[in-house]
Amino acid sequence: MKLSVAEIVVAVLIAAAGVGVYVYAHRDEPAIERTKERGDAIVAALEAHRAIAGRYPDSLPQLVPEPLDSLPAPAWGGGWSYHTFDDGAHAELYVRKDRLTLRYDFSSGRWALDN
Repeated sequence: MKLSVAEIVVAVLIAAAGVGVYVYAHRDEPAIERTKERGDAIVAALEAHRAIAGRYPDSLPQLVPEPLDSLPAPAWGGGWSYHTFDDGAHAELYVRKDRLTLRYDFSSGRWALDN
C-alpha cells in the first residue's frame, strides 16, 4: 500500500499535535518536582515539631528560625497553605495553581496533584 503525500502530511501533523499536547500537559513537571522537594523540608520540620511538642504548629512561621532558617518558597503555584485540625493532631500542607492543588498527604507520606 502506497501512501499519498497528503496522507503522509496529515499523519505528520497528527503526530506533531500529539507531541505538542503532551509537552503542554507536562510543562510544569520540573517546577512541581522542585516544589515537592522544598515542601519535603517543611514536612520534615513539621514532623520534628510534632515529635517535640506533641502536635503540629499552628502556623508555618513557627518553624523559623528553628528548625528552618527560612520557609522555602514553592517553585510552582502561589504560596504555601497550611492548616491544623483536632488541636494540632492533624495537618494539611498544599499549594495551588489555577485549578490544580499539590497536597501533602501526612497519612501516606506522599504528595498528590489534584484537580
